[in-house]
Amino acid sequence: MGMATADAQPLRSSLLGDPEIRELMPEFVADLPAKVSQLAAILERADVETLRRHAHQLKGVGGTFGFMPLTDAAEKLELAIAEGRNIDEVAVLGLRLMDLIRTIDGYDAANESLTGGVRKAA
Repeated sequence: MGMATADAQPLRSSLLGDPEIRELMPEFVADLPAKVSQLAAILERADVETLRRHAHQLKGVGGTFGFMPLTDAAEKLELAIAEGRNIDEVAVLGLRLMDLIRTIDGYDAANESLTGGVRKAA
C-alpha cells in the first residue's frame, strides 16, 4: 500500500462542490492539528479505548467532509482496536492516520502541539 509522502499532492475533499461543505471546510481543517496532537498524546499513553473513540469520530467526519481516505484509515484503526490487535500494530495504524490527516489541503502543522512526536517534513 502506498502511503502519502511530503511530496504528495494535498488530499482534497470530494465534496467541495457542495456550498455547505465548502462553508464549513475552513473550520474543519483548522481543527485538524489539534486532532493530530490529541492522537499523538493518546498513542503515547497507549489508551486504546480513547483512541478507538477518536478513530470512530474521524471515520464519520471524514465521510461527511468528503475525505474517504481519512474515513478508510480511521476505520482500519478502529477495527484493529476492536479485534484486540497488539499495541504495536495499533500504533502503526494510528501514526498512518496522523500522517494522512497532515496531507489534507490547508493543514497547518505549525498548529500542532506535540510534546515529542514527529512533525511532517516541511
